[in-house]
Amino acid sequence: MNPARLRRNLAVALPPVVLGVAFIALWQMWVKARDIKPFVIPAPSKIWQAFTADLGLVRDASVVTGFNALVGLVLGAVLGFVVAAAANRFSLVSEIVNPLAVTVAAIPAVVIVGVLNNMYALDSQIARRIMTTIAVFFVVFVQVSKGLRQNNPTQMELMRSYAATPRQVMMKVRLPNALSYFFTGVRTAAPLALIIALVSEYFGGPQNGLGTKIASSLTGSNKALGFAYVLGGSIVGLVFYLGSSLLEYVFVPWQRRQRVQVNHTTNTQGEKHMRTRAVKTLSVAGLSGLLAVAAFSTASATTPPAGTEAMAPAGGGLKVDVSKCTAPTGGVKTKLQLQWFTQAQFAGYFAAVDQGFYKDAGLDVEILEGAVDIVPAKVLASGGADFAISWVPKALAEREAGAKITDIAQVFRKSGTLQVSFKDKNITKAADFKGKKIGNWGFGNEYEIFAALSKEGLDPAKDVTLIGQNFDMNGLLNGEIDAAEAMTYNEYAQVLEAKKADGSLYTADDLNVVSYEAEGVGMLQDAIFADEAKLSDPAYCGQAIAFVKASLQGWAFCRDNAEKCRDIVVAKGSKLGNSHQLWQMNEVNKLIWPAATGGVGTIEQDAWDRTAKIASETKNLDGKTVLTKAPDAESYTNDIVTEAIKQAKAAGVDVDGAGFAPLTVTVTEGGV
Repeated sequence: MNPARLRRNLAVALPPVVLGVAFIALWQMWVKARDIKPFVIPAPSKIWQAFTADLGLVRDASVVTGFNALVGLVLGAVLGFVVAAAANRFSLVSEIVNPLAVTVAAIPAVVIVGVLNNMYALDSQIARRIMTTIAVFFVVFVQVSKGLRQNNPTQMELMRSYAATPRQVMMKVRLPNALSYFFTGVRTAAPLALIIALVSEYFGGPQNGLGTKIASSLTGSNKALGFAYVLGGSIVGLVFYLGSSLLEYVFVPWQRRQRVQVNHTTNTQGEKHMRTRAVKTLSVAGLSGLLAVAAFSTASATTPPAGTEAMAPAGGGLKVDVSKCTAPTGGVKTKLQLQWFTQAQFAGYFAAVDQGFYKDAGLDVEILEGAVDIVPAKVLASGGADFAISWVPKALAEREAGAKITDIAQVFRKSGTLQVSFKDKNITKAADFKGKKIGNWGFGNEYEIFAALSKEGLDPAKDVTLIGQNFDMNGLLNGEIDAAEAMTYNEYAQVLEAKKADGSLYTADDLNVVSYEAEGVGMLQDAIFADEAKLSDPAYCGQAIAFVKASLQGWAFCRDNAEKCRDIVVAKGSKLGNSHQLWQMNEVNKLIWPAATGGVGTIEQDAWDRTAKIASETKNLDGKTVLTKAPDAESYTNDIVTEAIKQAKAAGVDVDGAGFAPLTVTVTEGGV
């Protein structure tokens, strides 16, 4: 290669490489120096280890998402080019397409994906490919339209002097000029296609692509694997970009010649500048390389070999000296992070606010609503809340990843997770899942499904078809899912609130229900978690006792006043109707009452050990477990709740609920 050209190429290629190496090196050093925990962000060395160790998994997921993106990229690019050419040639097409393009482009992608998922079967990739096609189409359409309008005036004047027809002008001038704009659009749309294909996987469908793998990994303890999947996606996006650049190099040779001519004319005056730039870049590259080697060497020296972690016993519990805890006074500001939207699942906490139980305990409590993308354990560990409500296995996964949080009260004694199917599917137990389409929500809600499959000797990757399910029962009602995941207090009622073809509502007689609690794989769900490190602080410890005591008082109130608590939740802005919330309140009470021996909120050792065992041993689609080791002894404590129960009893609160009798709730269409 010509030395001058080599220097020019190095001057272009080295800066981004140097920047990337420097960024990774500084990231590694920052994580190590600040002791950043994996639940916040893992170190690059850990991500690389996960990437190389599970290269096959990353490759398979990248192929699925990459192919969807490629289909959308090709179709969107072709359609964008053709429609732009037609719009330029025919004014009617332009008048129709341009306003439509602006309108559709303004609609959030999540809305379009939701509509497409309802149009096509949940086990199909079509919706994702159409969404990608739409996104690519508008990028290419805009670029090609611009290229068709911006032509060389000399060329256009020459064509007019030849009395060229509009078709000849289009073929000889406009389209060749638009090609460079076309490839600019394709280059821009290439990474976008991958992003859209990946994001589309979050809204239901097959669970074998990068989007679902990232979500699944990040809800478990192996955060590095989640980032390894992100790395896989980045590589696919880079391949798309380089591929589109190569196509431009091949099919638009006149652009290449123009660049060569420009480079030739500016070569002399730029030679000295490029030499200086190259020297500076190489110097920074050398320094960055040394930083990277030092950082990764440090990581290798301090990282224990895989499989050497000690398996801590599940029993024991964190010891808290409650005698040193000081009771809060004067309305201590306290934030509680929920794990989902406002509904009767959290009625006890809303009741404690409404009835003044928190105020009487010296607390001023603010309840933070949850959402799909909010991880309560992370919010708590990062200081965004004082306490959090979370399912135990999800919280334990975050704890293993460095979030030092502790279960201080187990409000729900039993799991409320079901798999619901219609009678004609003949699914009455987990063993009947074989060969069926099994829906699940993902995001850490699927652990019990994998546990049931494992218990029955079924391979989740081969013996069943797992389908990403939206947080509703439409997939079941539409016949796209054989058995849908549901909570006793929510989605199960949604089926009963739906109409059959004859206009009547579904009843329990139309359905089969597999209860994971009955299957012996139920895992502990809603619990109150606290900051472990702060429990040694007398003020926070007293705040925790007061919070748990008032919360349990709220749950006792809802046990005895289900309809009143329904009204409290609805008044707080619940998006669900009155009858649905009453059903939910009643079913939630069934998961709490009668309380455990010792009183409501007591953490029962056998249930805790079962949850820890399932989380440590059950493998998912990737062959990974939720936890890589048993949770340590400090992951829960009964000391806080025991003191809270003692104080609640002294205040006359029935903490046992031995006489609890559930209501008979009649559902209505739509749960209104």
